[in-house]
Amino acid sequence: MIAATGEEDGSGDAPGPVPVPGAGPTPRGPGRVLLVSADPAIREACDLALAGHRVVVTTVRSGVDAVIHARLHALDLLLIDAQLPDVRGEEVLHWLRSVAGARDRPILFLAEAAHPAAQLAGVLTLRKPLSPDRLQAALGGLLRPPSRPGGDAS
Repeated sequence: MIAATGEEDGSGDAPGPVPVPGAGPTPRGPGRVLLVSADPAIREACDLALAGHRVVVTTVRSGVDAVIHARLHALDLLLIDAQLPDVRGEEVLHWLRSVAGARDRPILFLAEAAHPAAQLAGVLTLRKPLSPDRLQAALGGLLRPPSRPGGDAS
């Protein structure tokens, strides 16, 4: 289930998670996902695919807003469209790898063709147009909770 959604447009008054700079994922709470896309079809497909997961989704439409959000909020997963209105998606990838709270987080990079971004550690590239099945499978693998010692995943 999507616990909450927020959309930031740079105005600063959008709802979203409470800032926790440098914090790791909440052990039993919902995952925190940042969706970076200006494309309504991409945002809708990702929202539908994420609906089956226990996550809080925040959507931003630009690379600059993505980096600002990542600096202010702890994240568990980032979904980044390669085509953004302000900067290239791969630039956003490199910027986010320099942000402490996003450095080690998995990234799903949405691109129209094979992309050099796939060479970066922790980056999974998914080709557009998005197939709901491929998107769901990728998200399932990235959002699977880590197993705990003793086999208890709860």
